[in-house]
Amino acid sequence: MLTCKEQVARSSDYLDGQLTFRERLLVRHHLMFCPNCRRFIRQMRLMQATLKRMPQEPVEGVDALAEQLAAERLKTSCRSELAVARELAPARLRSSRRLLGALRTPAQASLLATASSLLHAKR
Repeated sequence: MLTCKEQVARSSDYLDGQLTFRERLLVRHHLMFCPNCRRFIRQMRLMQATLKRMPQEPVEGVDALAEQLAAERLKTSCRSELAVARELAPARLRSSRRLLGALRTPAQASLLATASSLLHAKR
C-alpha cells in the first residue's frame, strides 16, 4: 500500500490518466482506506475543473493591482496587527469578493492566492 506522501506525488498523474494499470490500482487501494487523500483528490479535481472553465485571455490591470496590494502591505506592516485587522477586515472582505468575481485566468487566481497570503501573513 502507498504512503500518503507517495499518493500525493502520484496524484497529478492519476488525475491526468497517466499511470500504469498497476499504479492506478495502488492509488485506488490507498484511497479506499485514507479519507485525507480522498479529500485531497476531490480538491485537486475541483481545482482542475475550475481552471478548465476559466477563459484564457488575460485581463488588463492585473500588474497594477499586484503593485497596489504590495504597497498596501508595506503601509500596514508598520502598524499593530490588531489595528490593521480592525481597520482593513471589512475592506478586505469587499475586495476579496470583487476579486473573486473578476478572476478570469489561472494567473489571476494565482495572484489572488499570493495577495491573500501577503495580506494575512501578519495574523
